[in-house]
Amino acid sequence: MNEQTSKALVLRIGHFREIDLWVRLLVPSLGIVTAFAFGGAKSRRRFCGCLDVLNTLSCRYTRAKHGDCYTLLEADLEASAGDLRTNWRRMPMATNCLRFLEHVRVPPDNADELFGFMENFRNSLATNSAVASLFPFFFRFALACRLGYAPDFVRCGVCKADLARETAVFVQNEGISLCKHCRHILAPGHLQIALPASVRWLLQGVRYSYPQAWSDAALSAVEKRLASDAIDGFLSYHLEERQDPELRRVSCLGWS
Repeated sequence: MNEQTSKALVLRIGHFREIDLWVRLLVPSLGIVTAFAFGGAKSRRRFCGCLDVLNTLSCRYTRAKHGDCYTLLEADLEASAGDLRTNWRRMPMATNCLRFLEHVRVPPDNADELFGFMENFRNSLATNSAVASLFPFFFRFALACRLGYAPDFVRCGVCKADLARETAVFVQNEGISLCKHCRHILAPGHLQIALPASVRWLLQGVRYSYPQAWSDAALSAVEKRLASDAIDGFLSYHLEERQDPELRRVSCLGWS
């Protein structure tokens, strides 16, 4: 039996027999995997009551003989979500983000960086006194950027001019922005949205930052709607998000 040890972040848990659990984990060396914790619903010796969503675990596991599943042999708690799971405002937001993470299928070569990103995500929701109202949109956008998509909001995608403080057209299906001199080359049928500089610079910052740094307090209600529409159109085209209607239930309004 080839045993391995690793840290892992719990994304989802379910029962498949009376006392047995399946656990969806983000593992730095593997990406997202499913592991079976036999006796996990009752065993305090091997799992110490630590199998909860958004907990960071130190795991001992083996790979199943057939398929891509794993058997979780033992786990110890390294970091928890604290009171986040009982926060009725933030936990639904966290759950929605976790569902999106599972949907995009993280490859192993991105998993190590993403593991740190997700721990920051959990700590941000658990400890920050306020979170951005567009947090779920920012999460999806930043995740897509870390998986290889690289939209540019500060330079024209044609002439490479600095867009400075002007309103520019963001072409969602191309991931580029166009200055006022290059907009005429855009062929009909492209997904496009005019974004003021305040929105473009915010999205450029979200692309390179971690969740604890996200804030949209400086945006007006209209600018927030433009930002959410830009992200939604970009992800819908590139990640085919429309295939899973449940991933579109989050509104940019009402989160706090």
